[in-house]
Amino acid sequence: MVIEVLAQIRDRQRVAYDRVPASSFAQACKTIWKRMSAPNSEPLFRLFFETYGMALRRPRLYKVFLHDTVEDWLREIADPLCREGFDRREARAFATIVLAGLRGFMLDFCNTHDRKRLDRAVGLWLGTLNTLLAARTMAHKI
Repeated sequence: MVIEVLAQIRDRQRVAYDRVPASSFAQACKTIWKRMSAPNSEPLFRLFFETYGMALRRPRLYKVFLHDTVEDWLREIADPLCREGFDRREARAFATIVLAGLRGFMLDFCNTHDRKRLDRAVGLWLGTLNTLLAARTMAHKI
C-alpha cells in the first residue's frame, strides 16, 4: 500500500513540476528544490527514503518500485532535453545527474535541515549544470 501511495505522490509531483514556470533548466530545478524542501514536503520524502531503503534490501519484492522510482524521473527530466535536440543517451546521463543531485540534497536536508548550506550548494550545483548544459548545447550546434 505504501508503494501505491508513493506512486500517486510521484504522479502528482510530476504534474506539478511540469507546470513550473521557468526561463531556464536551472531556474526550473531551483523552483523544484524550493518545493521539495518546503516543510510540508519533508514527511513525504522521509517516507520515500525509508521505502527506498527497504526496497534495496528486498529488490525482488520491490522490483517495480525500484524501476519506476528511477525510470519515471529520468524520462521526465530527459524528454525536454531530447525535444531540444539532445541524443537520448546524453539526455539520460544529464537527467541522472539532476535526479541524483536533487535526491542527495533532499536526503541531506531531511537529516540536517541546514537550509543555508544546502541552498548555497544547490546554487553552485545549478551553476555547474548550466555550464554543462550550455557546453552540450553549443557542441550540438557546431
